[in-house]
Amino acid sequence: MSMLYMAGKWQVIVGVMILSIAILPANIAAYNSGGIEASEAQVALSPSNGLTQGDSVTIYLTLSNTLQSDAFDVEYAFYMNDYTSSQQLLKSVVDIYAQETETVSVTWDSLQETDSRVWVVFEHGGNEQSFFIDFEVAGLPNLRIMQSEISPSSGINSGDTVQLSTLVKNTGSEPAVTSTLQIDLPSTLTDEEIVKKLTQNILVPIKKPKKIKEIKIVEKKIIKSIADDQDKKLSFKIPKKKPLIPGVTTSRSVKISKYYTKKDFNIARKAFLAILKSFLV
Repeated sequence: MSMLYMAGKWQVIVGVMILSIAILPANIAAYNSGGIEASEAQVALSPSNGLTQGDSVTIYLTLSNTLQSDAFDVEYAFYMNDYTSSQQLLKSVVDIYAQETETVSVTWDSLQETDSRVWVVFEHGGNEQSFFIDFEVAGLPNLRIMQSEISPSSGINSGDTVQLSTLVKNTGSEPAVTSTLQIDLPSTLTDEEIVKKLTQNILVPIKKPKKIKEIKIVEKKIIKSIADDQDKKLSFKIPKKKPLIPGVTTSRSVKISKYYTKKDFNIARKAFLAILKSFLV
């Protein structure tokens, strides 16, 4: 009887534990930074699947404010593949009212096959939180012509049959289910096509245009007056005396007597010369 009672008691305990887990709030595993919460469940991708190389994806993040007051300048950021500064997609801030949520987003363009993870970082009050979301990007086929051969390669005449073989390689990561190889061969022009192109000046090169320089002649009347000619003639200074010879400078001082004339001086000079001559003889 006691064994049955114990078994029933354990069943009740297990049932209560299961019920408790079932009624736990969904944000129990959310990351909290100063009253701001977010988790992987609050991140959405658009499109959520079917991404291929070269596509774009938009990441939406919903931040919840569990505080009774408004939260200002809540920092958030998105990173590509790795949580490093060189892989940063976006970094910004947002204000969230009390007991409300705010959704932010960023678009990741030109996805590559190696892209597979987006990091989400948010912080309020100095406690930074970060987590990541994984996704898949499918590759694409990449067809390349590696080699082309024509047989025979020489001695081909009009009307002959030649064989063209081409080696195409898929360097992509996905198989090319349906592919088409198109070969464009030069075709001959019919007489009608030649006449049509000649009339449209397609086969005849257009002459190079010449640059024409316009010369404009302006008639100008010149009125000449006598006053202008006189001004031009007297525009230089005329020297008063004949200029001296360069390098030769002579100066002489002459004293003029108040009592004797020049003739008296000549008579006296001749008298002195005669006296001097008598002494020398």
